[in-house]
Amino acid sequence: MFTELLPLLERRQLLFTITQIKGPLVRVTVTPLKTKEGEDHSLTTPLVVEGTVDELDRDLGKQLSAFTVSHSQLESTLTEADAAAKAARDKAKKAVPTASAKPASAETAAEEAGPTKDEIPAPQASLFAPAVPAVAEEAPATV
Repeated sequence: MFTELLPLLERRQLLFTITQIKGPLVRVTVTPLKTKEGEDHSLTTPLVVEGTVDELDRDLGKQLSAFTVSHSQLESTLTEADAAAKAARDKAKKAVPTASAKPASAETAAEEAGPTKDEIPAPQASLFAPAVPAVAEEAPATV
């Protein structure tokens, strides 16, 4: 049983609770404790196994082994996600131009300034034509 938990025990403390429920049923709870403040709460999700003493003798080792593997994978995934988020934040900070930054060349300055007056096309009359044709006015009725 403890052989299966050794990889997890090397990284964090574990709290074991063993309780008799009803009759022959026993509940075993294994709770990983936080290693540092601000750590993701999912790393402290407990494993709860219920069964008879015979069932626990037979299957608890397998359950603990699977729990240790899952916990290690979760810890690795969270570490990778934190590293990726930090890299994205650093990249975003570098991509934001500062007010004191000067263009590298005259071409870069022209591109950043936008098109010149000569490059802007003149408006065409067809662009401003009404979308709905005008309604012809009817002559007032005479009596």
